[in-house]
Amino acid sequence: MARHWQSGMLIAIVSAAPALADNVALNKTVSVVAGSESLLSATAAGVVTDGAFLTEATAYSAPSAIAGAVRWNSGAGGPVTLEIDLGGLCTIDGIIAQADDNDSLLISYLDSNNTYQPLYNVAYASTGWGFVTRPSGDQVTFAPLTPVNTTKIRITETGGDGFYGISELQLRGVAIPAPAPVAAIIASGALALRRRRA
Repeated sequence: MARHWQSGMLIAIVSAAPALADNVALNKTVSVVAGSESLLSATAAGVVTDGAFLTEATAYSAPSAIAGAVRWNSGAGGPVTLEIDLGGLCTIDGIIAQADDNDSLLISYLDSNNTYQPLYNVAYASTGWGFVTRPSGDQVTFAPLTPVNTTKIRITETGGDGFYGISELQLRGVAIPAPAPVAAIIASGALALRRRRA
């Protein structure tokens, strides 16, 4: 009997783990946590997670870039740091970033010790100009990552001409459900046991 009860619990837990396929950053809250004085316009930081890419090679100062990207001059008020709150614990295993071509940015994740760790380097684009999508201009190919669990992501500059911009960041992953209370797990197992007896 106990084996049936334990098996029922195990099946419930395993079946709750979906494949990593969603953009877990979509429409999540984006905040400017440092360097707000360096921003070049009042564009809402949320454009970074709105799911919309600029047309590839959009010029840095084009109207669509002003409206659809967060742009800054780090020489004006210091480096900018953007933070994405994923709204809960997520597993992430892929990334797409569209940023200015001659910038490099560091994408970091918050680990279980409440420390930000490097996740992905948005490198200078070797081809193209203006806003360029990494790793591919097709805007659908994710750069694979070693899976990590996190609740927050940060974007910081690491090199460039001083004029930075990012228009879209997508993270392939899945939200991790909060653990069920022990009492609920026991009740679920007991229900499965009663059904087997019936």
